[in-house]
Amino acid sequence: MILVDGKKIAHTIETELSLRLSDSLKPRPRLGIIYAGENSAIESFIAIKQRFGKRLGIDNELTRLSENVTTREVIFSILENAKKYDGLILQLPLPAHVDREQIFSSIPPECDIDVLGTQQYKKFLNKEMQCLPPVAGAVAEIVSFYSVDLAFKKIVVVGAGRLVGAPVSDWLTREGFAFSQVDEHTPEKEKFFHDADIIITGVGTPGVIQPSMLKDGVVLLDAGTSSHAGSVAGDCDPDCSLRASLFTPVPGGMGPITVAILYRNLIQTCLST
Repeated sequence: MILVDGKKIAHTIETELSLRLSDSLKPRPRLGIIYAGENSAIESFIAIKQRFGKRLGIDNELTRLSENVTTREVIFSILENAKKYDGLILQLPLPAHVDREQIFSSIPPECDIDVLGTQQYKKFLNKEMQCLPPVAGAVAEIVSFYSVDLAFKKIVVVGAGRLVGAPVSDWLTREGFAFSQVDEHTPEKEKFFHDADIIITGVGTPGVIQPSMLKDGVVLLDAGTSSHAGSVAGDCDPDCSLRASLFTPVPGGMGPITVAILYRNLIQTCLST
């Protein structure tokens, strides 16, 4: 079993970005992060994003919004931050009562490094830009780094969320790979897991995938992040690593790479404008 070293891959990307910044971008880009709510797992992930930026010499600032914030207030914050920063991160999940699609559509394309808005996402689907949604970008990095062949494999994507399931599925479709998508409503989903050669998950439910559901040699790419028993946990029970040929631990697997992809998108966006 190979344990994915997300920090090593992220460091490689960080080195690449440092060179690009030194050669091409003066002054350095600035990043704004908007977060509504309170969640220890999410806040630890925001801190990782901020530390990565500081190592690159990129100023980043967090705007905190109340859990009770309105759709209009979130949009106002986005538009105000867009005046000050070269890139924006709208940290998900948003509070359940706000209109997510209206909020995503309000993100100016030139600041949308998470590829959440309609215009940027359409460009991603049509291969009209180099930026990838960060989790899809992290999957692409891992597949490349560890020489994982996706052709003619039984691939299962768990969930259809805006940060993981949807962009990963769309990236696979864009690249011409067949896959199955399952969620909590899928009947006999354990059969999909047992037959899978590759599982990509990010639903944020600790331990939803257990070793007994898997065949030996499966590739497990776990982008799930949630708080469990006072620590950060993934969708895959840690013992799933005993069945896997390649496994992304949580924390330390997909997360660091996803952050690095965000900053790659920021720098690429600045270079292309």
